[in-house]
Amino acid sequence: MRHPLPDLPASLVTDLVNEWGTVPARVSSRPWTGFPEPTAPWRRALEAAWPDAAPGDAEIARASDAVHPVFAAGVEERRNLLNGLVERVDLQPLLLPSARGWSTGRRTEMLVGAMVATLVRAVDAGHRLGVCAAADCADVYLDGSPAQNRRFCSVRCQGRERVRAHRAHRADRRRG
Repeated sequence: MRHPLPDLPASLVTDLVNEWGTVPARVSSRPWTGFPEPTAPWRRALEAAWPDAAPGDAEIARASDAVHPVFAAGVEERRNLLNGLVERVDLQPLLLPSARGWSTGRRTEMLVGAMVATLVRAVDAGHRLGVCAAADCADVYLDGSPAQNRRFCSVRCQGRERVRAHRAHRADRRRG
């Protein structure tokens, strides 16, 4: 039996990975206080995209951890990881008179399938996936800009890295 998957916005996939993934929580310098509250915007966005079966924290964390490596991989490895996840969740296009999207043959992998379908569409559209270049951050991002040169998940991380580099440069000049 095939199970239709919700169409998740790419920004929601990155938010889910960043807020529920164990790697971003472990690497981040910001204190981890547990999974987002029921009123958190990411949870509300997921519930809006998937009103019938919004998953719980454990399923979101498991799905986030399954797709985090896709963001960290190089181009060729990313293809292999995405292809492996497509096979794992038995992802197939779903073409109905009333809707187009994706379906999975594995009910227990529906959120992973929805996230993978979103990443496949993003990569196919020419977006670049990445992990923040800041030393104390492993949040992911999706770069759809024309220059494709994004390196940080946020302006805050970019600013912190610039301050670190500036301080290190000043310290080197004082020693030298």
